[in-house]
Amino acid sequence: MKQKEIETDIINNKYGKLTVMKYSHKEKNLNRAGYKHYYLCNCDCGTNGTLVERNNLKFGITKSCGCIHRESLIERNKETAKYKGESNSEDSRIFQIYGGMKDRCCNIKSHAYSNYGGRGIIICNEWLDDYFTFKEWALNNGYKNNLTIDRIDVSGNYEPSNCRWVTQKAQCNNKRNNKYITYKGRTQTLSEWCEELDLEYFRTKARFNTCHMTPEQAFELPKQLLRRKVAIE
Repeated sequence: MKQKEIETDIINNKYGKLTVMKYSHKEKNLNRAGYKHYYLCNCDCGTNGTLVERNNLKFGITKSCGCIHRESLIERNKETAKYKGESNSEDSRIFQIYGGMKDRCCNIKSHAYSNYGGRGIIICNEWLDDYFTFKEWALNNGYKNNLTIDRIDVSGNYEPSNCRWVTQKAQCNNKRNNKYITYKGRTQTLSEWCEELDLEYFRTKARFNTCHMTPEQAFELPKQLLRRKVAIE
């Protein structure tokens, strides 16, 4: 294409929010043979005289004077402020869950790090790099205000294929250190037995861990026996 054609062929064309007003100049292209051609453009936001390289216009790389990026950044800052506690909305809770997940996996000072990041459990890049991607996944995959995030494989990572939203009870039943107890010919977790038998979970857990009772003793003896450490024959 001849220089004269280059100077005039895209004048008055619109690319995104930019309208090409006139040709400005050319510069030697340091990466390949030929030149880069620059144009002065007016933006829909009211900014005039934005200098843009020809290929950036034609291939949609530059779509505004920069106002699109600024507007997006402002909106994200507003959203982030809301998620960090300026609102009691659903989004605020999702943000807290996201922060807790990052803390467990990435913060070596976290009390939970040894059980997560310290064991090699990581957060997939698409979530780690962008909270909004995590939020979108949560809302599209069963999130509710009474549910918590749970890894299907407790030794696996935080990633879409290994995560789900479950009740606190279901999450407790999916812990790698769960205590499975056989009682009357059936085996299930302690929390499941406590729910079935209408027993207080922490009191019953203490009977196993502190008093070293058998399942029959822990499930069937009166509550008062927990107050004194006894050896039952």
